[in-house]
Amino acid sequence: MSKLLNSHMDLAIRCLLILSAAPDTARSITELAAIDLLATRGADFGLMHTNLHGDLRTELGRLSGRDPRVRTAIQWSQLRGLTTRTVHGIQATEKGFDLAAKLDSPYYQQYRKALIFALDYVDRHTLDQVRAMIHAVAPRAFEEEQ
Repeated sequence: MSKLLNSHMDLAIRCLLILSAAPDTARSITELAAIDLLATRGADFGLMHTNLHGDLRTELGRLSGRDPRVRTAIQWSQLRGLTTRTVHGIQATEKGFDLAAKLDSPYYQQYRKALIFALDYVDRHTLDQVRAMIHAVAPRAFEEEQ
């Protein structure tokens, strides 16, 4: 397996794809973490037929395991001028939007498709409702594997 998958750079790029999917919407670290979790693990949450990252159960399948990683990824992207933090949350910069628009590998095409379902769910619910759904489902998904 590639060391790029789930690296800070990979996660920063996925956050850019999230931010570029709704350019006028600033997101918090927790929102980005939740959206990324739902996009990569959508089948676990009943949003898609398959998981983009397969059925491997790891700590990354839990929201609490993603927040610190997303925070580090956003710091990585801020240092490179790809994202900025505003009073409303995190947004992509023009440089970030340009990079996101150029990403057309099969993986990022699939991620964009998965984002449609994840964003639809997150944007129709409060963050507390999203957290509650993730916390209700994630432990069961881990128990089934053991």
